[in-house]
Amino acid sequence: MRLSGDVTGWAFVVEADGARHAGLAVGQAGPGPFTGAGAGGSLATLAYVRGLPTLASLDALPFAGPVDARWCVHRDAEGVVSVHGPGGLELAHGLDLDLPAGWLEAAAGSGSLVLVVSHVLPAGDDMAAVLTDETRRGMVCAGRVRFGPPDHEAAGPPTLTYVLDPVAVLLELVLHVRDRVLPLDAAKRRARELERMRRRLEEAHGLSAGALLELLVAEGARSRGGVGDVLYLYWRLVAEVAEECGAEAVWREAALRTVESAAPVLAERCGRPVFEDADELADRLIERLEGCPEGFREGSPEGSREGGRGGSPVLAAALLAAARLRLAVRGPEDLGGDAYAGREGTVRAAQLTADLYRSPLYRPWSGGEWPLLLDARLRGEARELLLRAAESDDREGGPDSALRPPDPGRAGAGGRGGGRVGGRGGGRAGRRRRVG
Repeated sequence: MRLSGDVTGWAFVVEADGARHAGLAVGQAGPGPFTGAGAGGSLATLAYVRGLPTLASLDALPFAGPVDARWCVHRDAEGVVSVHGPGGLELAHGLDLDLPAGWLEAAAGSGSLVLVVSHVLPAGDDMAAVLTDETRRGMVCAGRVRFGPPDHEAAGPPTLTYVLDPVAVLLELVLHVRDRVLPLDAAKRRARELERMRRRLEEAHGLSAGALLELLVAEGARSRGGVGDVLYLYWRLVAEVAEECGAEAVWREAALRTVESAAPVLAERCGRPVFEDADELADRLIERLEGCPEGFREGSPEGSREGGRGGSPVLAAALLAAARLRLAVRGPEDLGGDAYAGREGTVRAAQLTADLYRSPLYRPWSGGEWPLLLDARLRGEARELLLRAAESDDREGGPDSALRPPDPGRAGAGGRGGGRVGGRGGGRAGRRRRVG
């Protein structure tokens, strides 16, 4: 049952080691633009900063652990359940639960129960599956607590706790932008405030820029495969924070993820602001990578993608992402470049897939506006970006590379591979144009 549409409570009974144990799981019914999102806007962080440890697995529920007397679950005479924590915290109240058989007897008999606090806990038929997913994401806390009325002496005096959770701040900004509550530019400014706030707290609390960015990047890595527009906006704001921190390696990673995440968003809804913002970021990323071809520096979250001396796979990935942006404009029937580089993620796979793209000549932006860069221009730029990607990556740098222009002596061999490189290409995408 829910409290004001915000909090879900789920009472359960588990039999372990021949005994029945009562448990209670609580969490927000779902993230929303005004209720917070991510760990910091949820009950999970409130519980974590007040002593409930993170739960590694539902198989590790602490049925035999020590009881934290500062926490309690209280059920009043009317059967309404509330959850209280240290320092006067009222984590949840007004929960009208459907108690399973034996729950009340198990809790009252031992004077304790297992409290599980989740980031989100939407009501459903399989609550255990919801908790399993949130636990896998590291968004669940659990502990053994008292069953009974609040004990103010055990809980300690009322305290004021200030929680700075960068993940929650960014995800809430993402939801604001997605729901058109806040413009993206305003969200970028607020995201940069995270770093300024960290600087003010650094001396007293020791929060480093590296720790801040590690939290943000880890959340993004866990969320791969999520909703496209949420991922795009999240990585875009992470890039702003990283730039404010002066963390070049993290900025490059976030910028690349932003451009990669923008392609499926454009394929689904061809919005000019998304294209222009992602394209501008791609230009900056490519420019910086060309000036520093070794790719991500040591210690970056994606250190394994660091390029070698002779070429930069990271630069190739950035060029491919920029090409995918242009093909994504052509529509969802082409998968919008979502599978553009294939599972291998290589330039060669990208070229093999490129021939499958068949779209109308022109596709309007959302709202009926026609794009400034029409299909032929976008295709030319994508082709040029693919050529540059091949040149930048030693993995595709051999004489038979799928994206290299054919040898002039072999140009007449027939097939669709014939072509040459010549002239100067227009636009920001490149300096050479392949003419087929």
